[in-house]
Formats: sequence, structure tokens, C-alpha cells
Amino acid sequence: MSPILSEDVLALLESAVDDQKCNRTYWCWSDKPIKELGVARELIEAQREKEGLCWIRPRSLKPNPESNAAPDCIGADLQNRRIAFEITELVDQTTLENNIKIERAYEIKEWSEEAVKAKIASQLKQKDGKKLYGGPFAEYVVVIHPDEPLLSYDECAAFLQSHSFGEFFQISKAFLVFAPEPGKVSSPYVRLGTRNSRMDCRRND
Repeated sequence: MSPILSEDVLALLESAVDDQKCNRTYWCWSDKPIKELGVARELIEAQREKEGLCWIRPRSLKPNPESNAAPDCIGADLQNRRIAFEITELVDQTTLENNIKIERAYEIKEWSEEAVKAKIASQLKQKDGKKLYGGPFAEYVVVIHPDEPLLSYDECAAFLQSHSFGEFFQISKAFLVFAPEPGKVSSPYVRLGTRNSRMDCRRND
């Protein structure tokens, strides 16, 4: 059960929920397409700093002109191939909605390892079933950003780096991207274990 926090820690959490059902955290933008673009760019920049590579042309990354259609963002890789990005947050919706109704105390979701894996698996399955407009795309990348106070990069990386979420028909890559740690500039991330059935078939032809 999620704990109800006392008055002495409310100051640390008041920025987590606002009256517009938006977490006032690193990932909060009032404009959804701009938020999605910002998350995708955070990943690209973090990969450049960590791995010394930039596989997406940064200036090519743009919100989908069709704001209500998938993918959320479209970019181009170094070979000028079109790359689709879908962005989603990892958050417990029930806890979030409950917090909006609470004036002087906040609930925080306590996540187990299995709960995190199950949530990500569900999100990947849902994104894999999306109909993508504006293609064809050389790759389809899903980026998940946690917006939960009790989920840290170190904790999640420890059990996700060797975990496989199985095979997908459309998704070619998936990442879990966290807000930068104190004193750091770039966002830590975990490459999630996924396989693409169509790419595997092409490699075996």
C-alpha cells in the first residue's frame, strides 16, 4: 500500500503534482508535443555524451505535424533514413489522480522490481500495436521516462540491463530515460532488452 506522508516532507513533494494533473518535475512541459520532443532530445544528447555517438541528426528531430497521430516525433539518422519516436511516461495513474484530490498529504507509489517490469512490458506492447503515420520508417524507437519519486536510475538499471522484454513486430529500440542526477547535465538511461522480429528475419535471409 502506498504510504501517506506527513507534513514534514510535503515541501519536497508539492512540486510533484499540480492542479492540471501534471507532475511539476524535470519532465513537465505544458505543451505535450514540446515535452515529447524534449524527452527525445534528452536521450539523443545523453547517448552522444555517454557513448560518443550521435546516430540521429539532432536538428532533424521534429514533432509529428499530425499532433494526434503516432509517432510523436520524427527524425533522420546519419544515413538520412526516417526514424519514428514514441514517448511515454512511467507513472502510476491511480496514485497521481488520488494526489490531485488530496490537499495536505501526498501518496507515493512503492514500486517492486516486478511491478516496474510489468508496467514497462505493458507500455511496450501498447506502443508496438500503434499504427504509425508518415512512414515508411527505418526504425521505431520507444522512449519511456519515469516520473515517480521512488524510482531511481541505479535501482532500475540493476535489474533491467539484463532483462529481456521479448520480441516486437514494430519496435526496434526502447529506452528508459531518467532526469539528470544532481550536479549532472545529461540524463542517465537504460537500453531495454527488445528484439525486432522483422529485423531478425531480414538478417537471416
